[in-house]
Amino acid sequence: MSEKGYERLFWFLALGLFLSLFSIFYCQGLHGLGLGANPSPLNLRSMAHLKETTGGGNFSFAVVGDNRAGGDNRAGPFFCDVIFKRITQDIKRHPVDLLVNTGDLVFSGRKDQYEEYIKMISTLDIPTFAVIGNHEVDKEGKREYLKRFGPTYYSFDYKGCRFIMLENINGGLGERQLSWLEERLRGRPAQIRHTFIFMHFPPFNPSRFYHSTFKAKGERSRFLSLMSSYQVDTVFMGHVHLYYHTTMEGVHYVITAGGGAPLHETPEWGGFYHWVLVKVEGGEVVIEPVQIEMPWWMKVVYKIYHPCRTFWYKYIYKGGKDYNPSGWFPARPKQARTSCSLACILAASSGAPSCS
Repeated sequence: MSEKGYERLFWFLALGLFLSLFSIFYCQGLHGLGLGANPSPLNLRSMAHLKETTGGGNFSFAVVGDNRAGGDNRAGPFFCDVIFKRITQDIKRHPVDLLVNTGDLVFSGRKDQYEEYIKMISTLDIPTFAVIGNHEVDKEGKREYLKRFGPTYYSFDYKGCRFIMLENINGGLGERQLSWLEERLRGRPAQIRHTFIFMHFPPFNPSRFYHSTFKAKGERSRFLSLMSSYQVDTVFMGHVHLYYHTTMEGVHYVITAGGGAPLHETPEWGGFYHWVLVKVEGGEVVIEPVQIEMPWWMKVVYKIYHPCRTFWYKYIYKGGKDYNPSGWFPARPKQARTSCSLACILAASSGAPSCS
């Protein structure tokens, strides 16, 4: 090879090295900003649509989870989409600024299911945000998710509130994400009055079926410690198909997973279809589950389904090891508050009368 040929090869390799390093550091920089290495057309569009303000201002937002758009050619089209369409219609009747989905947007991560979900939420005409669930990662599902929604964990601020979305579909958050989360909590400016966390798997399971949904050792206690230490207002979660609301060390924990997927529990245990209306009113946060009525034929199905499900878990599946008649989490769902202001909850923790 001639001297000129070696010179061309040198510059070619140098350019390749530069572009490789640039792409690595650029993507890491985006991830540190909460945008991730795969910018999301939908999430970024929603962020751009929201007008961030330095001050407060009353507003409301909607939270829903486990709708499983597109179905699985079995329960999906007849249960999931029927209920979720009713939910979107009901949300339109309320003046909400944005919607957050706590995961399981689709049943099995297929392209057509994602398209169906986007089609349904586009009727709302408000910014919508997604949290990745375990049903999004079947086969090539995660690639499709990243293409349409982008980062699997990210954050944004709106009207004096910080919204933080997390990924824990593998049963934990991981060291990198936990460090990022603590950074986002520790670095809140003074004008941030409230902090809301959204993720798919809850750190506990209040139903009678299954067990704890946080699988990573030590992460459950570390996560709960972060929530209380940094005075997070509310953690919204999905995965367990019911509604549940409790408080631990001043932090609200809300499971909202009644968006359309088959319910895990009976109504007295929180097993009803719903979405959650969250009202930010100055120093208070009011959380209200909005129940969605089932069609008559679906009620008939559940009259048969619930006893059969209980029998299966109590006597057959794993010899009853995944069934606990008192619930896996100490506080029963039917004892949880359905609507209560933050100020009232905090007062109750200090010995003052609690609300109902």
